[in-house]
Amino acid sequence: YLQEDYFLKDTVKNEEVEYYVSLMESHKNIQCIQLTDQAVVADGDSEYKDLNKVKFKQRYRVSCQAALWRKSELLKLIREYE
Repeated sequence: YLQEDYFLKDTVKNEEVEYYVSLMESHKNIQCIQLTDQAVVADGDSEYKDLNKVKFKQRYRVSCQAALWRKSELLKLIREYE
């Protein structure tokens, strides 16, 4: 997910994004990977390189920041009118 009004200030790190996509494809328990450090507060290291766990119930866990979401998880979280 990425809103269209963001400004890219540097080149996109395609290798990093591809790594995260492949990580999600091979580990079905990963529901979301935030691509910025502005959305959620880390809650400790995860078992995956360069990723942190986040608290399930925290403000802005679902936000408009750039992220890779498992579609089924995101659909469970949005309200019917959204």
